[in-house]
Amino acid sequence: MFFKSMKTLRYLFAIAWAISLFSCEGQEEIGPRTNPRFSVASIQEISENGVQFGANIYEFGSDQVLEYGFVYSRNSVTPTLESDDYVSAAGKPDKTFSLTAKHSLALGATYYAAAFLKTDQGVVYSKSEKFVSQGSQGFLITAVEWPEKIYKDQRLIIRGQRLSKVPSNYTLSVDIYSLSFTLLDSNTISAELPSLLLTSTTGREKEVELKLSIAGREYRERKVLQFEDAQFTSQPTQKIDFDEEVIIRGDYLDQGAINLQYNSVGISNITARNKQELRFSPYLDKTFFEGDVASPDLKLTMRGVEYNLGKVFDLNPSRVTDSELILDGFKEVIRGGNFSNKESGERNQFIDESGKEVFLGQGGFYKDSLVLYPSDITFPAREMKVRVKNFGKFSNPITVKVNYPSIRVPVNWEDEGTFNAVQKGVIQRGDFGFTLTMDGILRHSLKETYRTALYDRLPTDFRIRNYSIFQATENFFIIGGGKDYGQAKGPVFVYSVNDRSWVNLGQFPEGIDSFQASYEVPDGLIFEQGLFIDYEGVGNVFNSQAWLYSFKTKSWTRLTDSALTRSNLTFAWNTQLFSISYMEDTGQYGLYRKVSPNSPWVLVKLVDQQLGYFMQGNPPIINGKAYLFSIYTSIKELDLTTFEMRDLRVGDFGYDRSMAFTQGKSVVLISPYNGFDIRPDLIKE
Repeated sequence: MFFKSMKTLRYLFAIAWAISLFSCEGQEEIGPRTNPRFSVASIQEISENGVQFGANIYEFGSDQVLEYGFVYSRNSVTPTLESDDYVSAAGKPDKTFSLTAKHSLALGATYYAAAFLKTDQGVVYSKSEKFVSQGSQGFLITAVEWPEKIYKDQRLIIRGQRLSKVPSNYTLSVDIYSLSFTLLDSNTISAELPSLLLTSTTGREKEVELKLSIAGREYRERKVLQFEDAQFTSQPTQKIDFDEEVIIRGDYLDQGAINLQYNSVGISNITARNKQELRFSPYLDKTFFEGDVASPDLKLTMRGVEYNLGKVFDLNPSRVTDSELILDGFKEVIRGGNFSNKESGERNQFIDESGKEVFLGQGGFYKDSLVLYPSDITFPAREMKVRVKNFGKFSNPITVKVNYPSIRVPVNWEDEGTFNAVQKGVIQRGDFGFTLTMDGILRHSLKETYRTALYDRLPTDFRIRNYSIFQATENFFIIGGGKDYGQAKGPVFVYSVNDRSWVNLGQFPEGIDSFQASYEVPDGLIFEQGLFIDYEGVGNVFNSQAWLYSFKTKSWTRLTDSALTRSNLTFAWNTQLFSISYMEDTGQYGLYRKVSPNSPWVLVKLVDQQLGYFMQGNPPIINGKAYLFSIYTSIKELDLTTFEMRDLRVGDFGYDRSMAFTQGKSVVLISPYNGFDIRPDLIKE
């Protein structure tokens, strides 16, 4: 026999006695016995309902017997009550006793069975006997206790009868998930519900199947499980910067994967998460798009359940530290805060007071500064008030002053047919400029848009001839004259900008075909430096004749001959007249002045030879300084008081198709494809 104490120590000395007794029944005992002696368990009957065991008591001994029975195991030849299944009865048995095991016996499995007696001093086991099971009646489930709602770290309690004590006899699952479990006692199983049952389920409920198998016997149960619903605490709208977090508070917020959507665009940038709090940075890792807004509708999807949270957060507008920015260098910086530092359709846009976007050469983008490289871009104006726009939000305004000597400005030509019109003279009226071209008269808006449109046509009975004049005075455009070979000379037309009308003056007097210069006097127009065109004789002859055409009498009157014969540019300033003219005796060009229409021309300065090729009559004049344009030289600044000149080296503008006007301190140059705002006062020597 085998012996084991209540403290799990076997009565080792009893083994020796048992062996001696079974081998030599007639041998005399040595001393009185305290523990019982009994036979090996016998297998009396095996059926599909279980196994009947039997044993004989040889001697009860002096220890009190509390319980008796049979223990059986598939895994050990020495089964014990601590780890194996058993069948038992309370009290002291008869000399011969038997019990039937009706559970936890798998069909066709080999088991080892031993009889046992439990005394007040311990447990005595017999030697085990081997048998092959034909099955058993199985277990009985009396209750399955599910959590009311499924969430994390929950357990399933299964109550029943005839449950096996051997964990290896069990398989337990819910759908495809195997469950780990604990045997609380001979009638109770506690199983841990798998986390994937929660996190991998979509929807608020799911029907599942519980399957319990013990020693080949199986129990199944179907159950519709209810899952805990995410709960959200009502919070005020959170005002955030681009790099700040949004916090969503509530309960049951950590149930598997979460999908966040802003205005139906999926975002995955959750930075922290637990049962009662969810944190994410809406803009930290997000790629921005045109459709993004500062306060989007937020939708959260958890386990396939959608929660429309509405407008949880609102982006703060960008902030600008300085109230004024002067652009005069290669690199400029706008300081502030909450600027966007991501590539996007809308990123740190500069918006002017009219709502239009202004490009200021944006370069580096940082949360506290914007780096600009503005020296070679197009500006709508020299001074503008702009705000930084991000996601529909505007910063406080900043005044931008552009102090580069020359800047590009936008141009807008309504009639593409006038793109290549060569200008022959300009007149300015406030914020509008007018240009005489061979295609008609153009009008230019000098405010912001610099829009150019065809304003009036040339006279219908006018055609261009050799040496036809295209000239401009302060108020009139003059065209006509000239003569083609074998043809009569053409009439002269005068256009009044004030009246918007053409007047036919007829032909030039006394056979003169054209004049080199013209200017206004109170009673009409004076034409100087006539030209006779001779195709067959000595050739063209320039002369010094001067003639007055009176608007009042509509007649020509010859005046004293002019001192000039070959002027290339004549213009008026205040009451004075100026002319740059070719001096035939020296082959040079000189600057001449008339202090009044009736006074003589006086040479005041020799000028650059290349200034003989001016393209614009009525040059722009600012504070007594005229700005002269030539095909071959840079812009010349002529001081009409001191007669000093300086070069304004600000680039090549294609002067033959450029129209120059004044706007405040600026000379505005308009050409078909570009416009320029030139500030002579900002040009260093």
